[in-house]
Amino acid sequence: MRTQPFLRMYPSEDDGIPADCLKGSFDPSHVADVERRVNEAPIMVHCGMRARIDLNGKVTAGLPAIEPYHLGGLEGEVINGGVLLGLVDCTLVGSAMVHFAGARCGTIDISVNMMRPVIGAGFEVTGYVVSKTKLLAFSRSVVTDRRGRICAMGSGVVAKL
Repeated sequence: MRTQPFLRMYPSEDDGIPADCLKGSFDPSHVADVERRVNEAPIMVHCGMRARIDLNGKVTAGLPAIEPYHLGGLEGEVINGGVLLGLVDCTLVGSAMVHFAGARCGTIDISVNMMRPVIGAGFEVTGYVVSKTKLLAFSRSVVTDRRGRICAMGSGVVAKL
């Protein structure tokens, strides 16, 4: 991913996993079940969103097809901020669910900083856990456009229910 140095949220490692991603703290056998449940969430189905989860617990989500209701702004192909927030939330919760062995989880705090518009298809939202306690996961999310530029960054606290 090519970004401007001052916009870079995290250092990348050779395997593409963010350096601050919490690794090895979960059983990967839960990944497929959590991925299925995230993709079956009503907001994901209703908005046509899809997510995949890798064996490091990193969740990547996006829109396979852009529909008129995904768009915001006054004109053009700009993705609505609410759509981006929904994807950020799903990546934060999905990554926490993996770390909590598939347990139900809910967002208790979320913050998203929009930095540039996301224009058209091909963007990705990636979320991952950076630390956790017995009942809370602290997660980050990055929205990148089709050119790999960071467009928004999110963070959140997700509770095990």
